[in-house]
Amino acid sequence: MESSHLLSVIVPVRSMEGRLNYLQEWLKKSKNFDLQVILVHDDSGDSTGTELRRFLGETELDQVVLLEGLFGSPGSARNAGIEASSGKWITFWDSDDAPKADTVLGYLSDIVDEKSQMAVGSFQTIDLSNGEVKSQILSDSIKAETILAIGMNPGLWRIVIKRTLIGDSRFPATRMAEDQIFLADIFAKVEYFETTEKIFYTYHKGFLNQLTSRKDAINELPRSLESLSTADYKLKELSVVRVMMVYRQLLTSIKFCSWRNKVASVRAFLTFLIKTRFTLSETISAISLYVKANSRKLRLGR
Repeated sequence: MESSHLLSVIVPVRSMEGRLNYLQEWLKKSKNFDLQVILVHDDSGDSTGTELRRFLGETELDQVVLLEGLFGSPGSARNAGIEASSGKWITFWDSDDAPKADTVLGYLSDIVDEKSQMAVGSFQTIDLSNGEVKSQILSDSIKAETILAIGMNPGLWRIVIKRTLIGDSRFPATRMAEDQIFLADIFAKVEYFETTEKIFYTYHKGFLNQLTSRKDAINELPRSLESLSTADYKLKELSVVRVMMVYRQLLTSIKFCSWRNKVASVRAFLTFLIKTRFTLSETISAISLYVKANSRKLRLGR
C-alpha cells in the first residue's frame, strides 16, 4: 500500500462513556497535521459510539477514520486498525491519555536516515488519583542505559514503527500483554532504530476499572505468552529487552493468576527461551538487569 500520510495513529476505544475529553482535546489540536487517526470502537453497549459520532460530526475531522464493531480485545481492535491504515509510520495510542502528536510528527519529519525502522520516545506519567507526575527521559544515542530503560518500560504508546517493519506482525486476540507480545515480535525484526529525549506521550494512570487491574483479564496472560514469536533477533541489545519484557509478564502471572495459569505461564516462558535459543547466561543476565533496576526503582535518564 502506498503511504498517503506520514503517520497513522491507531486508537482502540471501549467503554469510554463520558470520558472522551482527552481524546477529543488532542484530536482537535491535530486537525491540520499530516496524520491519519483510526479510532476503533469496540462496542460494549454503552453510549461511547454515540459520543464519538457526535463529536466527529461536529468537528469535521477529515483525517479521522471510525471503525465500529465487536472486536473483543484491544489486540483485535488494533489489528483492524493496521489493516485500515495508510501511513508511512504507525503508532498505537490509548483513548484516555495525552499524546504529543506535534512532537512525534516533528521528529519523524527530521529523520534523514531511511534505514530507521523504529523510534522510541521519552514519556511522562500522571497519576490522576493524586496528581503525581513522573518522567522517563531517554538519551538521543543508543547506549546500555537507554536499552535498559526501554526494557523497564517498553510502553507501546511511546514507540513509532515503520509500516514496512510491521509487515505481517499482529497482536494476539487477548486482553493482557498483547502489546508486549506484539513488541517482542517487532524487536526481533528491527535492525535500525532511534531513541530521543523528546517526550512523545503522557500516560494517565489511576483510573477506575482499568483492564490491567481486572483478574479475569490477567488470567489471560498464559494465552498471550503462548503466542510469543520465536523469530531470531537481529540486534543483540534488543534480545535482552525481549527477555525482560516476557519475564515481567511471567511475574505478573505468578503474582495474580490461578495456579493452573501460573504453571501455563512458566511453561510458555521456558518454551520461548528454548525455541529462541537464549542461553542460560543470556537469560540470567537479562533477568538480573530487570531485578536490579526494579529493586532500586531505577530512574534512567534525566
